Amino acid sequence: MEIWGGENLEMSFRIWMCGGALEIIPCSHVGHVFRSFHPYKFPGNKDTHGINTVRTVEVWMDDFKKYFYYQRPDLKNIDYGDITERMELKKQLKCKSFEWYLKNIYHEKFMFDKGVIAYGTVRNPLTHLCLDTLNRDEDKSEPIGYFHCKPQSDIVINQLLSYTENENLELKKIVLK
Repeated sequence: MEIWGGENLEMSFRIWMCGGALEIIPCSHVGHVFRSFHPYKFPGNKDTHGINTVRTVEVWMDDFKKYFYYQRPDLKNIDYGDITERMELKKQLKCKSFEWYLKNIYHEKFMFDKGVIAYGTVRNPLTHLCLDTLNRDEDKSEPIGYFHCKPQSDIVINQLLSYTENENLELKKIVLK
């Protein structure tokens, strides 16, 4: 990891998946103090937050990393460095899979491809508008709308629908926080 970014996810996944626990203490307060200066230098235009997050995704999310890349296709082919040491640590600690994490720790999270037959977009060929979530809250039942269709080569998560075994069209966002 460089400078900052992604360490919160990396530490959380490592703790939960490798036998630890995080506790919520209701009467506690957590603060973050920003300095008026940085005690370190940022390496030019390098996206350290993006790179660190990709390192986390590649180490901990197993086959579920595709969902991250749906959100951030721009990071799919970046050089994130050597993760051999982290993979070895994961093996050494006998860490559980990301699937285990989703079933046991974050079980209320929507699983994007559960019961899905196909993916795609709904496009009006006359107006070139697509069904779109319009960045509305994924946890609420809110009406969807239309927005300019993005090129088919890009995965636009706000416009990606799934056709399910129950013959439903579902338009959901994937959010990795």
